[in-house]
Amino acid sequence: MIGVAKAFTSRVGAGPFPTELDGSTAEHLRERGGGEYGTTTRRPRRVGWLDLVMLRMAVRVNGLTRLALTKLDVLGGLDRVNVCTEYRQDGQPLREFPASMRILSRCEPVYREFKGWPDASEDAWIRIARKGRRALPDTARTYIGYIEAQLKVPATILSVGRSRAATIVLAREFMFAPTSLTVSAGSTVTWTNKDDEPHTVVSDTAVFRSGALDTDESFSFRFDQPGTYHYACSIHPRMVGTIVVQ
Repeated sequence: MIGVAKAFTSRVGAGPFPTELDGSTAEHLRERGGGEYGTTTRRPRRVGWLDLVMLRMAVRVNGLTRLALTKLDVLGGLDRVNVCTEYRQDGQPLREFPASMRILSRCEPVYREFKGWPDASEDAWIRIARKGRRALPDTARTYIGYIEAQLKVPATILSVGRSRAATIVLAREFMFAPTSLTVSAGSTVTWTNKDDEPHTVVSDTAVFRSGALDTDESFSFRFDQPGTYHYACSIHPRMVGTIVVQ
């Protein structure tokens, strides 16, 4: 189950918004975020820092196992980036999202501060996306890693722009297609790496190839003997596939 979240928070309408920002930082998020304005009214949306208290509830309630984190490029150019880790309500820490809007209205955010990362052009972000997660600025990867650790789910899709080409897909489920393949003896099958994750091709107990590939590399294996071969991603054990050699 994949949940989708922006790298910051936005909302419309009245009501409590603990991480809400105003001033130049709010304008940066609103304008760079693809135009955070109401579709019909054109009223500016309210924007703020990422709220992990709210996201933790979303993960728990929806049974999320993966996260798609979008608009990371929007935070580019900010000196500091904050993440709300918990609330403080009447002086007491509150890590879970309250059911009462009355209580929420009295909550103040507690932030973890991160160094920002440089701004980049749309083309530059696309070039980064093509190289994979390791090509992201170190500070952006630190930010993502902290979110994953707090939510206890991996961010398997990262978006750094509006274009599809600006999307980094990390889960092996999105990389192997089809999961079952029939080839003739002597055929060569090529795996193309997109996410820097190790994967293995095995037959019974024999390991043919194992290890992580560098970004955008690939490897091939020639199947000379008939039989059924299985591959699996050692990071995502549910992602398995079969190659039948006739």
